[in-house]
Amino acid sequence: MKLDLSIKWETKIFFLSTLDQSLRSIVKNHGKSVAMIVDKNVWKLFEQQLHQVFANLKFQLIEVDANDAEKNLTTALTIYQDLFKNHCNKDTVIIGIGGGVTLDMAGFVAATYQRGLPFISIPTTLLAMVDACLGGKTGVNFQNSKNYIGSFYPAKEIAIYSGFLQSLSSHELLMGMAEIIKYGLIWDKELFFEIEKNLFSKNDPIFLENLIQKSLQIKLHVIEKDPFDTGLRNILNFGHTIGHVIESCSNYAISHGEAIAIGMIVESRLSLLEGRISQTDFDRIYALIKNYKYPLLLPKNISIDAYLKLLQKDKKASNGLACVLLSGIGSCYHKEKTYAVPILISTMETVLNWMKDEFKELS
Repeated sequence: MKLDLSIKWETKIFFLSTLDQSLRSIVKNHGKSVAMIVDKNVWKLFEQQLHQVFANLKFQLIEVDANDAEKNLTTALTIYQDLFKNHCNKDTVIIGIGGGVTLDMAGFVAATYQRGLPFISIPTTLLAMVDACLGGKTGVNFQNSKNYIGSFYPAKEIAIYSGFLQSLSSHELLMGMAEIIKYGLIWDKELFFEIEKNLFSKNDPIFLENLIQKSLQIKLHVIEKDPFDTGLRNILNFGHTIGHVIESCSNYAISHGEAIAIGMIVESRLSLLEGRISQTDFDRIYALIKNYKYPLLLPKNISIDAYLKLLQKDKKASNGLACVLLSGIGSCYHKEKTYAVPILISTMETVLNWMKDEFKELS
């Protein structure tokens, strides 16, 4: 007898005007006690406000260093030990508060401790608000490869408070804009044109919140159609195949947003070489990313062979090399529902050589 089951994830997203009792109510719906896994820097800035929100709630504070070098199994083990020592159990809700690194680790711990505790995601960076908080991908880095160990484990609730963004530098906001540009390139050309016309400003919260909402709508639409990354959801990795390798090779001296900015240029160049987009489209994409003034720097002294070896370990590449390609601004190329398309090694070598000629290395 064959039994067919359909799985539907339900994640509620709340936009909060203040850190107030509504957040407290969200948390109380999911557990009697709280384990708060929070970026150390966020806790320093918002300790008083968060204490007020969770007053009279039993909570365990676990502060983490929010950088990719610490996003590993060793850090996860330390968090498990804190949870165990403090008798956290099925009545405990895990809350991740921070950027993408913190949310990925908190989600991974929530997914694996006692085979799963309720998880609430509170992103504090623009990058996390438009990407890491939604979609259920959790994980840690392993053997110099990004997010190589992880699980699909969506948050029960996502609470977005744009007030966190006021604490960020323009550079940190720029990192989130890389993912928003990606959404315009893979799905919504009108969003791309809007970004092209209006440079973001942290002093324009309405414009930023509009970009966050549009980005989440696109991501939600994609993951609802392909929750487990077997086809369409691969398009969310545009710019990330090359970008993740750049991050890893720099030992994370190059941040995620900076690496993805280069990755989008290089993968757009690859789309051009493969005959999927026009020279005009490529020039427009390159001009937009340069206009946002990303550093566009490469790791120092990394050979083409070293890049290729890491690219062949990419999770989308089951046999050889694979990459997401554009078919124009606002759409991705696919063949028979396959969006991570095979790439010849010779073609990849060509685009990597172009990349090394085009961009300077870290000093």
